[in-house]
Amino acid sequence: MYKRFNNDLINNLQEVPEGVKIGTLDVTSPTCADDIALLSKALREAQILTNIVELTANGERFTINPTKSEILVFKTNSKSSQEVVVKYGNNQIKQVTSLKHLGIERNETNTPNITQRIETARKTLYALLGSGLHGKNGILPAITIGMWNTFVIPRILHGIEFLNVRRKDLDQLEMYQRKILKQLQTLPERTASAAVLALVGAKPIEAHIDTKKIISFLNITKDPTSIEHNLATRQLIVKSHDSSSWFINVKALLSKYDLPDPLYLLRHVRDEKGLNHWKKQAKIQINDFWQLQRRIEFGQRATLSHLCLQPDSQTKPHLIWTNSKHSPNATYKAIIKAQIATDTYRLQANRSRYNQHDIKPDCKLCEHGSEDRKHFILICPSLRDIRTSYLKKLENTLEREIGAAGVARLLGDRDELLDLLIDCSNLEFVPNSKKNRKIQEEVESLARNLVYALHCLRANILSQAFTSDS
Repeated sequence: MYKRFNNDLINNLQEVPEGVKIGTLDVTSPTCADDIALLSKALREAQILTNIVELTANGERFTINPTKSEILVFKTNSKSSQEVVVKYGNNQIKQVTSLKHLGIERNETNTPNITQRIETARKTLYALLGSGLHGKNGILPAITIGMWNTFVIPRILHGIEFLNVRRKDLDQLEMYQRKILKQLQTLPERTASAAVLALVGAKPIEAHIDTKKIISFLNITKDPTSIEHNLATRQLIVKSHDSSSWFINVKALLSKYDLPDPLYLLRHVRDEKGLNHWKKQAKIQINDFWQLQRRIEFGQRATLSHLCLQPDSQTKPHLIWTNSKHSPNATYKAIIKAQIATDTYRLQANRSRYNQHDIKPDCKLCEHGSEDRKHFILICPSLRDIRTSYLKKLENTLEREIGAAGVARLLGDRDELLDLLIDCSNLEFVPNSKKNRKIQEEVESLARNLVYALHCLRANILSQAFTSDS
C-alpha cells in the first residue's frame, strides 16, 4: 500500500527532463520502500528535483524530515569534491563525504571503506568469543569456519559487489581473512596461504565477491521488463571492454570463469534450464577455477609436498580437522598434526632455515642428522620405542582392512610411509568409498596420536636436558 501511495512522487520525478538518464533510461530516483535517492549531474537539477519532492509532499500531506537527508558529491577526478547548497524548504541539506544507502556505505569515490569493514568483522568476532570461536582452547576449526562464513563474511562483504573494489582493497581483505584463519588454527605467520584456506575449506575473498556479482547479475536477467534488465542490455551493447561500467566488469568475470556471454544469459536464462541452474553452474565454475589456482600453489610450495589437496577444499574442511573430536585435548593434537602437515612445526631444520642467527639443523635428541619431518617421525632413535608401538597398531589396522600384501606395499618405503602418516586423505585403500573413508579416518586418528606422542616425548627430553644444563 505504501508503494502505491508513493508512486505519484516517483512519477512526478520521472516526468521532468532533469535528473540522470543513461541513454533513454531514466534512473533519476532509485527507490526501495520509503528510501528515495535523487541522482543529478548538476546543482541546479538537484535543487529542482528536491523542489518536486517538497511540492508533492505538501500536496499529498506527508512530511519529509530534511535533517535525515544527506548530499554526497561523487568525485570524477582526483580533485576534492565541490561544496553544494541544496535546500528543502528553508532548511539546507547537509553535505557529507560518506553516507549509508540501503545498508551500503558509499563515499565520494564509490569504493569500499576497508578499514571500517575490517573493524566490523573484528567486533563480530569478539561477539562470538563466548561461543568458542578462539584458537586451541575453543571449538574445532571445522566448526569455526561455519561460524566465520555465516556471521562474519556477510558483514564484511555486504553490498561490496556494487562498489569499485580495487586490487589493494582485495589484498587487505585477503590478508585479514588469512590472519584470522591462522589464529583460529594456531598456525604461525609463515604458513602457506593455500594451506591455511585448504585446511578449513575456505574460499578467497575474491571468490566470494565474484560469486556475489555474478549471482546479482543473474537475478537481473529474470525480469525482462525491469529497468535493470534494459540497462544491462544497453550497457553491454554500447560500452567498450575497457569501460568502468559494472556490467562490463560482470562480462569479464563470466569470461574468467568460462560462463556464457551476459547477452546470451539476458535472453536465455529463463529457458528450460532456468535461473537456479545457472546460479548452481556459476558456483561450480567459480569453485573449479579457484581449486585449480590452489592446486598450482600447492605444487609450487615445497612445504606442502606431503599435504594432500582434497577435491572439495573450497567448501569442506580437511580430514585433519573433521576427524578430531570436540575436546580441547583432541583439538590440540590436531593442531600439532596441522603444523607437521604444513611444515611449520618447530624442528631444528626449520629453526635453522628461518632464523637470522646461525643455528645448526642437527637433531638435539640424537645429534645425528638434520631434524626435519622425516627424521622426527620415522628415524630419530631417541623416539624409537613410542614410534614402534604406534606403527605396530597402524600395521594391525591396515592388515585387517587391506591384507598383508597391501600393508607391505604401503609401509615398504619410508617416503610412502611418511606421506601416509602426514596426510592419508587422498589415498585409495579399497574401491568402496564408504569403507575407504572409514579406513582413512582410522589411519588419521593413529597418525595424529603418534605425532602427538612424539611431540610430548621430544618436549620432555629437551626439557630434562635444559634442566640438567641449568
